[in-house]
Amino acid sequence: MPFDGYDGQIDAIYEKEFSRLNETTYLDHAGSALYTRSQLESYFHLLSTTPFANPHSGLSLHSTTTQYEITKVKELILAQFDTNSSEYSVIFTLNASHAAQLLAHIFPFTRESEYCYMNDSHNSVIGIRERVKEVGGRFTVVDHPEWIYNTATDDNSIKLQCVCRPKLLNTNDEKLKEYNSQRTSVYCLFALAAENNFNGLRPPLSMLQPFFDSVEKSSIHSSLSFPIPVHTPPSSIYKWFTLVDLAKYLSTSQFSLKKIPVDFLLVSFYKIFGYPTGVGALIVSKRAMKILRKQSYFGGGSVEFVSSTEDFVVYKKDADKFEDGTVAFTSVLALQYGYTLLASITYSKIHEHTQSLIDYLYRVMLLMKYKDNEQPLCKFYDTRHLENREGYTYGPILTFNLFYNSGHYIGYRLIEKLASANNIQLRSGCFCAPGVCQRHLGLDMADVADQLESGNSYCGNEDGLEVIHNGLQPLGCVRLSLGWISRYEDVRQWLKFLNNVILNCVGIGQSKTSIPFCPSSKSQLTKLYIYPIKSCAGISLDKWKIHSTSTRSSSLYFDREWTIIDKNGYALTQKRYSNMCKLIPKISLELNTLTISAPNMPDLVIDLNEGVLNGECNGFDLNVCGLNHSGYTYGSLVQQWLTQVFGVYANLARRKLSAKSFVNEGEFLLINEQSVRAISVDLDEFITHERFRPNIVIDGGDQPYIEDQWLRIKIGKENVFTRSGLCNRCVMVNIDPNSGQKQSQLFATLNKVRKGQNNQTNFGILMKYEIENQEDYVDIQIGDNIEVIEYVSD
Repeated sequence: MPFDGYDGQIDAIYEKEFSRLNETTYLDHAGSALYTRSQLESYFHLLSTTPFANPHSGLSLHSTTTQYEITKVKELILAQFDTNSSEYSVIFTLNASHAAQLLAHIFPFTRESEYCYMNDSHNSVIGIRERVKEVGGRFTVVDHPEWIYNTATDDNSIKLQCVCRPKLLNTNDEKLKEYNSQRTSVYCLFALAAENNFNGLRPPLSMLQPFFDSVEKSSIHSSLSFPIPVHTPPSSIYKWFTLVDLAKYLSTSQFSLKKIPVDFLLVSFYKIFGYPTGVGALIVSKRAMKILRKQSYFGGGSVEFVSSTEDFVVYKKDADKFEDGTVAFTSVLALQYGYTLLASITYSKIHEHTQSLIDYLYRVMLLMKYKDNEQPLCKFYDTRHLENREGYTYGPILTFNLFYNSGHYIGYRLIEKLASANNIQLRSGCFCAPGVCQRHLGLDMADVADQLESGNSYCGNEDGLEVIHNGLQPLGCVRLSLGWISRYEDVRQWLKFLNNVILNCVGIGQSKTSIPFCPSSKSQLTKLYIYPIKSCAGISLDKWKIHSTSTRSSSLYFDREWTIIDKNGYALTQKRYSNMCKLIPKISLELNTLTISAPNMPDLVIDLNEGVLNGECNGFDLNVCGLNHSGYTYGSLVQQWLTQVFGVYANLARRKLSAKSFVNEGEFLLINEQSVRAISVDLDEFITHERFRPNIVIDGGDQPYIEDQWLRIKIGKENVFTRSGLCNRCVMVNIDPNSGQKQSQLFATLNKVRKGQNNQTNFGILMKYEIENQEDYVDIQIGDNIEVIEYVSD
């Protein structure tokens, strides 16, 4: 099929509806669909022309109008699933995860219940097991999705993991049979995803029909005749219900409850058409509605009557009793315009378009190799080997890792950072699907435990390890996901990125940290900088003092003394707020002030003694680039000034006098001008040392990267420094320190020519000052000679 989506209209649709994306290539549709301009215009026209009121406000005109419109929206939703309100009910929630949480608490689990889910389930579905454990029941995990329907497989080979009470029930036990004959039903739940969030596997849901037949007959006692490997198959006692997670599936395909009459569906509407967020649904069959129990809580709107003095409550009927409080009624009304969008395009065309694109992308990436040694670029974690089995399909997702030409894995977060620098939006990690991620990556729990114990996070920690075991074991992967508006141009931009940035740059990088020994190189200190406020502009100095910041460290006076934080105590950085470079601090030792300048703002002047000496500042726990600190925060005037600058809550924090400065690693960063010139040649772009935010800049000699060999140096007559390590760079080097504009290729070039141990991207060396007398303030100044005292041993 040619890539002229929707009869050649895709480019016109994109221009009309998504001009806000500018040059962004959006490849994270599994994270969220993109809302259209037309949706917003239609929705806001409705709100601006029709008054709506709380639907619980009785018989008033606007309330009844709202009630009627919500009912219409529910019927519209059910119609998308080939059903109606006589067969199913819609319970509005915040999202699919909230729907799963609600079901966990209203499903009648008991100590005899079994909850079975697939190993490739989303965290939200796995989380239901906590409720099952709470009541003493068991949960069962089907290890491999492709084995679930393999009825020809010997039962002993089905990989099944059961976490339950010390002993499994012995169904042949006579006492148990007698007990069963006297008791009522036990309710069990089976859950799976119509399309998993990791690699898009879609199991053959039509083959669940034997499940529904078994449920109706309630007489099957053999697990061999039941399509799901559970410990307690359907019987007159054990009643099984089905849950399907549709959060990802519905973005490109339609689901029919007429064909597959499951009991519960989890839905997130922003995954389908982008807007509104904060609205999801639990869709429930009438059969299942009869067994659900209102537990633990009731709120306004869910009860007909409640006594505040007596233990007496009358719940509303059916689904209404599970919607505590007023639903987000104006947001619910926006859903109709999302469905209008789908109706104008049709699911069949969306499915055809996205599958054509993902197939093309897969085929091209599969053939990509390094020219020098034919090393493949990609390792896919796909399920395409299942295509020949009846009913298995896949959604428009590719999940993979990339290799260096050496055959070692490139860090998945590094790929995300490089892609972001090239205006490509994607996602990396394990995508809240831990079971299938660990299985495909070959991660054992010992590896996972080691990383968690060392502080590495699998979600959101951009500074943690990405690859272990000498580059042979990745801890996560990269995911591309397409949506209805994905274009061939998006795919082309990604392939261009792989070719230009990875295959011909980063992937062929060789370590240049090992260079010929050159002890005769001479150099001088040529520039000296401090950065009073972390991530803001620096101050160039001719002469400055080194002083002790704690019992174990020293730094340049006032260097990284302050940081700007959000309301939760997390430091703001240029990675997210590139305009921080335009905040210019000045320190006057004569006036004892810190002055901060910002465009179009009056200067903010702070007494250097404020708070720290007089106790007016508040102590505060801070998180600066993943490291925990304690500091002082300033009052409302400083907070209001910074909030106005950034447009979000911001305040200034200062380190405690007894604590070290807000540096990430070494207190001093040394950069060699010769190395800057060398990287400029590799980059084919003129850059200056300011891009690397150094404290000490040296020049002299004729060899770049010679500083990597230095272990101990003397600057001037008495200042001795010891190397604490090479400086591992991040994407912040892409930001021009003067304009705040992001330059896209410096970080990629560093990854090509400055790859060191553990695949870290190094440039510059980190130093510590050797303290002899902590009370002394010693001077360092431009023109000081650099003497190498000791070199790194081979």
